[in-house]
Amino acid sequence: MNESQPTMTPGGTQASAVVEYDAPSLSPATVAPERDSATALALQSPPAPTAGLELLLRQSAPALPNEAAGGAVGAVTVWQNGKRISALWTIAEDRNAWVGVTGIGWRKLSNASETATTALAMLSAHARDRDRQVNYREEADGMIHEMYVW
Repeated sequence: MNESQPTMTPGGTQASAVVEYDAPSLSPATVAPERDSATALALQSPPAPTAGLELLLRQSAPALPNEAAGGAVGAVTVWQNGKRISALWTIAEDRNAWVGVTGIGWRKLSNASETATTALAMLSAHARDRDRQVNYREEADGMIHEMYVW
């Protein structure tokens, strides 16, 4: 028996061993009008893999402000006022000290210099020991760079 000849399926209908597929393209598949809707859906080919890539390449990334063009580029500075230091953590490493701020969580003390880290750690220890309120400046890097103890 030639394999391209129709064969009988279990339901008694004929099925062809040869299946036609449309060639892949970047445009939606077209279906000949003589085919029924089930055949049309089965014969549509998926878009070529490069179609999504071309779409991504056509889209541009959002532009960030440019200092040279007069846009404002800067970091976010946040002042936290009336907070309490609930915990301190340091280790025998240069410029590595952290404080636990009630209601905020752990914050690293500035590591700009060893002197800055030591001074902020001493202020934090005093605030925790005396249960004093603190106001501190936190930069976009998540570190405390300035602190006032009241």
